[in-house]
Formats: sequence, C-alpha cells, structure tokens
Amino acid sequence: MSLPKVFPRFQIVSSPSGVTAFGGLPLIAHLAESLGVIDAIKQRLRFLKRRERGYQVWQPLLRLVLLLVAGGDSLDDIELLRSDRSLKRLLGQPHLPAATTLGQFLHRFSRRALAQLSQISAHLVTRVLLRRHIRAVTLDFDATLIESHKKEAQPTYEKFRGYDPLLCFVAETGQVLRGLFRPGNASPSGNALSFLRGSLKLLPPWLSRVSIRSDSAWYNHAVLDYCHGRGIRFAVTAVLTDALAETLQAIPEKEWQRFDQQTEIAETFYVVGDSVRAYRVVALRRAAKQTDIVFGAYTYHAVITNIEDKEPAVLIRWHRKRANAENMIKELKLGLDLDKLPCGELLANAAYFEANILAYNLVQALKQIVLPVGWECHTIKTLRVRLFTIGTTVVRHARQLVLRVSAEHPYLQVFLASQQRVLALAGS
Repeated sequence: MSLPKVFPRFQIVSSPSGVTAFGGLPLIAHLAESLGVIDAIKQRLRFLKRRERGYQVWQPLLRLVLLLVAGGDSLDDIELLRSDRSLKRLLGQPHLPAATTLGQFLHRFSRRALAQLSQISAHLVTRVLLRRHIRAVTLDFDATLIESHKKEAQPTYEKFRGYDPLLCFVAETGQVLRGLFRPGNASPSGNALSFLRGSLKLLPPWLSRVSIRSDSAWYNHAVLDYCHGRGIRFAVTAVLTDALAETLQAIPEKEWQRFDQQTEIAETFYVVGDSVRAYRVVALRRAAKQTDIVFGAYTYHAVITNIEDKEPAVLIRWHRKRANAENMIKELKLGLDLDKLPCGELLANAAYFEANILAYNLVQALKQIVLPVGWECHTIKTLRVRLFTIGTTVVRHARQLVLRVSAEHPYLQVFLASQQRVLALAGS
C-alpha cells in the first residue's frame, strides 16, 4: 500500500533565466562604496597589487566580505557567488575570484597591510558617529578564544590550541574600532597599554569625551594612569589581591548600603601597584557560604574608576553593560563564522580576521544609519534571511538593470527604502 502524498511532487531542472538567491547582497556593496570604503581600499592597500593585470585589490576583499555576509563559512563557498550570473551582473563584475585566489590574497598581507585595513574599518566607525551626531563614546575591551587545529596554532589558557584576538568595541554603535589578532598563548593582560593607545589614535579628534570599560585583564596601574593623565574616564574590574581585600574589609560597616536583595555596596580609595595616585573603588559584597581566611564572611567584587560623577550603584550598572561586548563577539563568531579560520599562517588568518571586522562594521552601519528604527537589534542571521538572501530575477529594461522581487515578500518595502537610503549616502 502506497503512502498518501502530503506534499506535491515536482521536478528540478536548470534554467538560464536571470535568477539569484542573493538579491540583497548588493546593499552591502553599495554601502561600502557610498561610505568611501572602496576608495579607501584603493588608496591604502594599492601596494598589495603585484601586477597590472588581474583583480584590483578592493575586488577580492569586497568579495570576501560579501561571502561572509551571505553566510559562507569556507573560502570554497565563493563558488556559490561565482556561479551566480545575475549576482555578478548586479555587482558589475563578469568574473569573481576563485577560492584559491582569495587564499593567495590573504597570504599577501603584511603587518603594514593589516594596519591599513584596520584603519579602513575604523573609518566606518567615524562615519556612523558623524551620521548619528554622537560626540561621546564608550569603548569596551575584551578578548576571545578561537579554537583551531592549524599547525601553527598555540595552546590557550583553556588548554585547546587556537588564537586569542583582542577587540575594542564602540558601545554606542556596536562596531569594532580595532582588533588585534594574537596567538593562543598570548597573556590575557598582554598588549593592554599598546592596544589602548592604538585604539585611541583611531578615534576622531572632535569627540568631547571618551570612556573605557574592561574586565580585570586591564587592572594595571600603567593603563589606569595613562587614561587618567589624558582625561579618559575608566571603569575596570579590580583584581582582589590580599591588599585590596584588606582595604575593602576596612570600610566601616555603616557605609555599606543595600544594592539588591543579596548584595551591599560601598566605596573607598585604593592605590594600584606603583601608581602615583589613589583611585575610587566601588565594591559589592555578599555573605559567603563559609568564612574565608582572606575575605572573611563576605565575597567581594570591585570596580576601580576615576569617574566621580556617578553614584556607586549607577556606576556598577553602567560597568556591567560592558557584557554586551560578548554579544558582539557572538555575532562575529556565529553571524560571520569568525571561529572557522581558513589559513595555516598567522598573518593570513589575521587578514581574514580583519575582513570579518570590516564585514561586521558594514552590517552595523547598515543597521545604524540605513534600516528602519527597531532593526538595529536584529542579528546578522536575521538580516540574512530577511534582506540579503532575497530571491530575485534580474532583467535589463530600457538600458537599465531591474530587480524583480515578489510583491508578496514581507520586507519588500524595507528593501526598497534601504536601497534608496544607501544610494543617497553617496551624495551627502
């Protein structure tokens, strides 16, 4: 007895008609052009081009960015874009680089080229800050581990082999100001001061205020003194040394106030290491399950800061918002597959890392200054389903390319409005 047919049967045949599954990807390409990214690549990375023939430098880089936005997690996935004749028409490119070409391109990157690409990504941050009239920024610093079985990958503190990149996020736009691709055996607090200096240099000079937030990896008197000496506000998770524990225990009992049902809050001052000044410390304590020989009857959490105009509870809650950096890292890893590195050399993987940052910053720019209000909270995966992988038919009519989208597509109006806003950015 045959089973009933629940779904209609169909045949699959190839078709020469101009159909593409990536009708929304040109939004990212046009945005990159409108915000000056293409011109910046031409100017800053032209030294990577080794011969007159072949692709211009911006072409393989932009194609890699589009591949990441489209959801590719392997360089071989570029074949999906290369075989899409209609997409190539929309991009104005009859040929797209093969996977081997992309790999060779990544291996051409030197430290100088990486620095230039980093500045191109930072340029995007400045453009969004300008568009949104943001004059004060908060920088969140965090590191993450990327597991890798490449031969050159080093053991991490989590015992697996991989890499330990450091990232600086702009809280107000959700973009990456700067990244540093490090080997897996890098110290959690290593590169802190130099990375901070390099990040601050990428900020536009017209900002009125800069604040930084970090975990205990940046609990270092050199970092704190550097910030304070330059008028930069900071809030850093403190390392609970024996000396700091004694300072917190010496806070008079009457100064501890209720923070929540289980936690009390108070503040004091403390000198970190060889610092020449004492900084404000805002501390939380809660009853310990058992008395500790060092910390006594309480467990403590402390934040050291030079910010004086925030009440203790307000400062703690503001510092806790740095946890959003973990969501941004999750977007890089899950939305753009940053945790799948394609190359066997550190600098080549660092170039792939920078390409991920550029792709991420372009998507964030799209959400911040192009898409409707409310869309800034959507993940890259959501945008991919709703906008980037729209099925369209590409035809030529009256000497112009025309994208035919189903009138029943639920986000058709968003798509149309977004294209108009992106193109309008070029003239503004």
